[in-house]
Amino acid sequence: MGADVLFSQAAAKPANGLNSVSNSLNFDSLKSIKLNYLGVPVYLNMGGKFKIQLGAQFNIKMNESESIWNNGQGIFKSNDLQALAGFQWNLPLHLFVSGRYLVGFTNLNDLTNQDSWKSQTIQVAAGLRF
Repeated sequence: MGADVLFSQAAAKPANGLNSVSNSLNFDSLKSIKLNYLGVPVYLNMGGKFKIQLGAQFNIKMNESESIWNNGQGIFKSNDLQALAGFQWNLPLHLFVSGRYLVGFTNLNDLTNQDSWKSQTIQVAAGLRF
């Protein structure tokens, strides 16, 4: 079993026609959205030098006090729960490489019930094992 603590920054750019979501918001001035998350994955490691990882990751939004449009309008809910699947390959000299794919369960759209926005994440890492 493994667990990590990760800091990540998610970025998104609005698609054309996003003004149809809400006429009360000015999306034309929005260039991109950046959200900071503290992620806590918990997973099972199965295997020897090459391990398969299966588990979940809970993400906590870190910039809750800042508004995206400086007017308090919140689009994204504070937390996100994701399922994860990945691998870790343990190399000689205590080196490792790993990769994970995560799919969110939480609807991140906090504006309307019209669309459901779910997160998808790819994580790639290389480092030293202690």
